[in-house]
Amino acid sequence: MLWASEVPLTPKQVQKKLDRPLAYTTVATILVRLGEKGMVERTRTPRGYTYRAVIEEGEHITEEFRR
Repeated sequence: MLWASEVPLTPKQVQKKLDRPLAYTTVATILVRLGEKGMVERTRTPRGYTYRAVIEEGEHITEEFRR
């Protein structure tokens, strides 16, 4: 989802694009944890935070196969 977006997304925008219903707090927590792992970048805005992917999708898939 973040990989497909040209612009950073808010947790609310990510929540709306998901195929299954997840609570806002769940989406926000996942994004924070991905940020802690260096997979997404979190930017403070006047209305909250936005997130964008830092690594490419292919790079992530390759890393998961290695694990």
